[in-house]
Amino acid sequence: RYMELGLDYVERHPKRACLAIYEQLVSDPDATLSSLMHFLGEPCVPEQLNFASQEHTPGLEDPKVEDTDRIHQQSLAKWERCIDRNAANMIWRATGPLWRRVDPHGQWCAGPDGDVKCE
Repeated sequence: RYMELGLDYVERHPKRACLAIYEQLVSDPDATLSSLMHFLGEPCVPEQLNFASQEHTPGLEDPKVEDTDRIHQQSLAKWERCIDRNAANMIWRATGPLWRRVDPHGQWCAGPDGDVKCE
């Protein structure tokens, strides 16, 4: 429901909202971050992607970031290793319409069998 409300806002206020898609970010972090920062009217600086150059202090940051140099693709499609095919199909049937709103051109999301694109 939270995602639906967020997408409703993005659709109503496209000049005030920017959708960040995880798969897009990990596939091309430089271009994705550059686009996001441009949308925000802020400069894109290399330190934003160079995690190792930043001091890590206790707080809300994911603790795994401290051991990470840059954005990586290791968790991309992780669900394929963690969720059995029947559960994945059930989840896809329930969430497919939402994914079509997130990625209407089917560039980043596909169903469990890879043949069901969000188109």
